[in-house]
Amino acid sequence: MKQKAKVTIAYSGIVLAILYFAVVAGYFLTESTVIFKLWEAMIILSALILLLILISVLENADEDKKSWKIAAIAFMVCTTVITSAAHYSNIISLQGIIADFLPNDPLAWGFFMGLAFIFTSASLSSTFKNIKYTSMICGCLCLIGFLGPILNVIPLWFVAVAGFVLGIPVICVQLLLFYKRQGEAGK
Repeated sequence: MKQKAKVTIAYSGIVLAILYFAVVAGYFLTESTVIFKLWEAMIILSALILLLILISVLENADEDKKSWKIAAIAFMVCTTVITSAAHYSNIISLQGIIADFLPNDPLAWGFFMGLAFIFTSASLSSTFKNIKYTSMICGCLCLIGFLGPILNVIPLWFVAVAGFVLGIPVICVQLLLFYKRQGEAGK
């Protein structure tokens, strides 16, 4: 992946986080069905962009940790597929059909994304110390949050939400700073 594409993906993650907060706030202020469907579409888009962010990060993975890298991508693909199916059904007004069979958000954004973050962290060298630690923290928060619905402690789910909602923009900023340092070192 070219450097320009990596930078664009990192900026996309930051912009997406800002837009996501605006749409969520808009929905809670208006309770509009249109904004709800926009929120659903943003969740799908978020999953796709997060997959691209993860792939961009994992381009820097150690060669001897290729299996960790493949596992991280596989777990993020699971997140993307489950999220897309469940939230697309909400957009086309099949609300609840997918969710009746599968607790999609805790499974996708808690369990699979948590594992994707942890395996990403494990695949990076110490050169990417900040991203490595942030990914590990995000992964642990996602997995802790995943336990909320299982243990019937629903507020615990918001630990996972904090893990990915706050962690992803931080990782994107860390990527941009790394690319900037890398560019300055190449001059």
